[in-house]
Amino acid sequence: MGGSMLLKWIVCDVPAASRASFSWEQERWAALSGAPGFLGQVGGWDREKPGAACVLGLWSGRAGYEHFMADLHDRVFLRGGQAGTYASIDVTLLEDRLPMVGSAGALAEALSSARFLRVADCLVRAGSWDRFERVQRQVWAPGMAKSGMLGGAFGRSIADPRRAIVFSAWPSERGHAGYVAGPFPGLRARAAPESDLDRLDGCGVRLEPRWSVAP
Repeated sequence: MGGSMLLKWIVCDVPAASRASFSWEQERWAALSGAPGFLGQVGGWDREKPGAACVLGLWSGRAGYEHFMADLHDRVFLRGGQAGTYASIDVTLLEDRLPMVGSAGALAEALSSARFLRVADCLVRAGSWDRFERVQRQVWAPGMAKSGMLGGAFGRSIADPRRAIVFSAWPSERGHAGYVAGPFPGLRARAAPESDLDRLDGCGVRLEPRWSVAP
């Protein structure tokens, strides 16, 4: 991993009756602020699946993250009752392969002003990784930067090297919708993702300001 930024992507299935409790418990993670290597965290609810709570945390590297897991994580998690508010949890750790610079800088700089997070979860076809990564660099990153993206990141899963997740932060859901209605079809035609992917899933996350944690 070296010194690459580490991205932690968390998705929880939260029953309707527990959503207020989950949200309140999520605010406890403000304790992350000031942790060595911590670069920021945001989260919110999937606009298509209201019961899916999504959280993205950024770390400067593996060492800071592992120190957090060995020390601060359990002290915050066990002190609260968040474990009882969700039915399931899925955690993915990714290595940042491409800082995607937008109007606010890279993703870490964009988190404080973002109100909407677009997530593209990809399973890359065997033998297609090099082209897929090149397309992120040459098509998607500059295309989104010109279209109002605040900042983003392209991460590769540590557990499954065929899995990639692209995160792009936007000032508003409306701003992202303008990009989808405008430049997106042309960028997609150039990128031809069907050439590289066995699966493409996505979600749009309406960020909850109270879940945001500054470094």
